[in-house]
Amino acid sequence: MTLPVSTTHHRRPGGEPSVLTRLAARLAARATASDDRGDVPGWVLVTLMTAALVAGIWALAGDALEGLFQDAIAMVTQR
Repeated sequence: MTLPVSTTHHRRPGGEPSVLTRLAARLAARATASDDRGDVPGWVLVTLMTAALVAGIWALAGDALEGLFQDAIAMVTQR
């Protein structure tokens, strides 16, 4: 929901809008811009690429990573 911002109110004696009125009009124009739909295809691509990297690293170095994990858990749980 957008509210109309009128620049006819709060004019200075010279006839031009005040700084706050101009700022409010600029912010309202920016808020109503409909070309900012987000970058869904970009986020999907980043997610898929991340998943592919994780799967690739896991496939290539899964045994070594499991060994590192087991060693780290063993060090933490020893007292």
